[in-house]
Amino acid sequence: MKSVSRLAYSTVLGAMFCLAPWTLPAAAPPGDLAPPELTRATGSGNGNQARIDQQGLWHEAAINQQGDANQAGILQRGMGHEALIDQQGSGNDARIMQFGWVPQAAAIQQVGDINNARVEQRPGTRTGVEVLQHGDGLNVEVTVGR
Repeated sequence: MKSVSRLAYSTVLGAMFCLAPWTLPAAAPPGDLAPPELTRATGSGNGNQARIDQQGLWHEAAINQQGDANQAGILQRGMGHEALIDQQGSGNDARIMQFGWVPQAAAIQQVGDINNARVEQRPGTRTGVEVLQHGDGLNVEVTVGR
């Protein structure tokens, strides 16, 4: 089951961002103040929390959690962000906040009982948001500022 979950996770990430899983651009755009980076947090178990905070240009972040009462948050400031949260379990909470310009992409996938998903992007152009939930008592909040 874990290999199927990892395959699905890689497929979602690759499809969402049109990149081979876990690859980075060959070079940063001119004038980049920070090197490109990919931050990835994974985990399994009960009561896990994961937070990623990135500032700069052209960042990617991914969190994959399996467990019971997990919380995940990604905060990105700058330009050209991509973020993915994939949770399985019950009582999960996922939040992606992106502040900056140029394309931003955010995806949340939750499988469980009482999940909450929140995406906020301000301001941005050509933004993309995808939220997929399975379960009971689900809540989605999306704010996109242009």
